[in-house]
Amino acid sequence: MGSGGDDRWTRELSKIEIVKESMASCQALTDSMMEILQSFEDKLQTLDHTVQPILDQTETLTTRQVNIEMTITKVDELIFNVQLANTSPHEIPSIEADYKAYLGWLKNVHMGVQYFKANSKFRKGSEALHKLKELLEDGVKECMREFFRRLSDSVTQPYRAKD
Repeated sequence: MGSGGDDRWTRELSKIEIVKESMASCQALTDSMMEILQSFEDKLQTLDHTVQPILDQTETLTTRQVNIEMTITKVDELIFNVQLANTSPHEIPSIEADYKAYLGWLKNVHMGVQYFKANSKFRKGSEALHKLKELLEDGVKECMREFFRRLSDSVTQPYRAKD
């Protein structure tokens, strides 16, 4: 049993040695992988520190762009309503020629009145409001005159059937 036991003992020691070498190799691979991961994490942190100011600037620029676009929209709205208030009589659509265009124009005048009522702090806003109110009042009167004209035309002319 001595020599068989020694062989067995030698084989077991050999297996243990192989396992130790495998574990050492695995540990070396693990350590290498940890170094690679740590290097990657360090590079990601550096990238994050580099990109963060750019993200902050982008956010600031986006906010500015939105503010500028809103300002332009508000200025365009103001210009439209001021131009509407300064409409000359020859720029007003003819109700006889195109009543839909006239009613569209009158709707814009009404919206202009509402605009200057809501934004009464504008310099010369009360002047524009007054002009728009006059245009609206005259426009409503013109609509009434046209309504009664068309009504009287339809009442005085008999209906003619098509042959």
